[in-house]
Amino acid sequence: DALPFFRFLFCGIAAFFTFVFFFGEELVVGRKLDIQQFLISVRRGVLIAVFVSGIVILQLFRLLGVFEVVLLATFLIVLEMIFSSSMRK
Repeated sequence: DALPFFRFLFCGIAAFFTFVFFFGEELVVGRKLDIQQFLISVRRGVLIAVFVSGIVILQLFRLLGVFEVVLLATFLIVLEMIFSSSMRK
């Protein structure tokens, strides 16, 4: 079964990019670490994990093409824009 592989891939990528976004913002911007920034980092880490996992699943079924990658990336970017605009209100 490929399910444990995809579960591990998703969790590993989400955790790695959450760490990168969370501590990267402190190093680059110099902001203090707080719970709000952590939640934003988790959301972005999960979105990148969805993107990479989606690409791997599409490649597994030999359905991966440039159009599919652009479409998936556009969908996730729009989703992030919706989330970030709703947090500002």
